[in-house]
Amino acid sequence: MMFKSRFQSVLAVFAAVAIVGSASAASAQDVPPPSSGGPGWMTQGAEILPAGTYAFEARVGFPSLDLGVHVPITPKFEITPFLTFDYLGYGAWGGTFGNTLGVQVKGQVWQQGPHAISLGADLGIFMDYLWGFDMGIQIGGPELKYSYRWDNPRIAVIAGFRMPIRVGAYPGAWASIPMLFNAGFEYNVIPNLNIHANVEFGPVVTTAGGGGAWVGGHGGFQFGISYLF
Repeated sequence: MMFKSRFQSVLAVFAAVAIVGSASAASAQDVPPPSSGGPGWMTQGAEILPAGTYAFEARVGFPSLDLGVHVPITPKFEITPFLTFDYLGYGAWGGTFGNTLGVQVKGQVWQQGPHAISLGADLGIFMDYLWGFDMGIQIGGPELKYSYRWDNPRIAVIAGFRMPIRVGAYPGAWASIPMLFNAGFEYNVIPNLNIHANVEFGPVVTTAGGGGAWVGGHGGFQFGISYLF
């Protein structure tokens, strides 16, 4: 019953975030979408969305299916509430089936012409339903992104590094510390629609409550779309 109560609480939090995001989008002043050759927009690199716009994204591949909504807060900072469907673990091609609910924060720290660098983190709660219910926290930071874009047509190449650290308690206390390098691209197909893809790889350190630790490796890739509204 305790696990059921926790799961219902998490779903309630996600519903509240979705309602608040929908209300914000509905109350925002209509802003014409940027053209592919004008100010433009990107979601996957180090750039921040133009004020008054939002972007839904969906990515599928390994190790998960990811859904999120990019929400610019200031010209240099945005958040992305997200929900993932996890079917593979970091460093393991199996043994996982669950969800992660959280928010990505991204702050642009430098931009000069087509170059941009950002720092961020993926913060959330994960749930695993395989072999019993496990629930823990994700402290996904730091996350470094660099992007370089062209405008006609608008396309960007992206590189970065992230550490989606996870800490759980079932069947005993444990932690997973992936250290992943990534690279990809994003392309503006039509004014309101982008496609993107990325690959990532790196070592994964796993620790157990008894003091044991081991190192494995992770490789993954995802394809996705982003839609501006």
